[in-house]
Amino acid sequence: MMLRSSCWHAMVDVGWYRGYAIGTADENGPAADISRRLVEETKISCLFAASYRLAQAAPFPAALIDAIGSYYYLTKRLGIPAERVMVGGDSAGGNLALALVRYILHARAPESEAAEDGKDGGGNKSSSLGPLEPPVAVLLLSPRADLTASHHGPGSTAVTNRSSDVLGYSYKLIYSNLFKGHRSKDEVMRSPYVSPAWFGLSEADTGEESFERWPKTFILAGGGEMLLTEIIALRDRMIRTGANDVTLDVAPDMPHDFLSLRPNWVWEPEVTRSFKRIAEWLDENVDVPPPSPEVAATA
Repeated sequence: MMLRSSCWHAMVDVGWYRGYAIGTADENGPAADISRRLVEETKISCLFAASYRLAQAAPFPAALIDAIGSYYYLTKRLGIPAERVMVGGDSAGGNLALALVRYILHARAPESEAAEDGKDGGGNKSSSLGPLEPPVAVLLLSPRADLTASHHGPGSTAVTNRSSDVLGYSYKLIYSNLFKGHRSKDEVMRSPYVSPAWFGLSEADTGEESFERWPKTFILAGGGEMLLTEIIALRDRMIRTGANDVTLDVAPDMPHDFLSLRPNWVWEPEVTRSFKRIAEWLDENVDVPPPSPEVAATA
């Protein structure tokens, strides 16, 4: 397939939506500006925008299920090796990217080895086509990391940056009332798949709540955004619980998800500087050699 031979650095983008509740995977939307510049200005050669069901029609975990399906399609059906694939997203898409990678890693945990042998937990033949391989890297842009708001107390940036951010407090209603659906708020919001930076999660460096075996990760945040405290808490928890390579870059004074805000020139020079920083990080950390001529000829 031409796609396999041309996409040396592919990216699954799950960030074209807002708050899990609005937006589409439209290439003309504001979030698509990020994807377009990533392809133009970094080593990413192919970008796949995942389309998923919105929370008001299909609450958690519908978006995660759709993201898993998109990753499966890219790596299993199209045959692009996971070692050449990055997963990324902005805002709620960053939250979904975290959940997707967590699922991929948890599905490959030791207790799931029976599935790799074609058997389910009861020793019966499994219908699974095998576990998914993890991506080579993760790119998180202003990710939501704690939907419990446990890091939003006095002195946090949720309070101190309220006047400098574009976010406001309305996003809390979207997450709470639409995202959880008819399930208990605590049941959903305290899940490591939803709030990986929640203070109540285990600090053990193994298990489903940890970041053990996590891919190299670049996190971009705005110095003026309300979520900065929880993003820093995410970075710290990732390192404490097993992640070996996490980079956090904070753009001074910038609001939430500033790379997607139109018109882009309002936020210069930080927008261009941030894309350059992402490109440099990818060049330094994601090295996928091209295949041999024989492999390229048969791809």
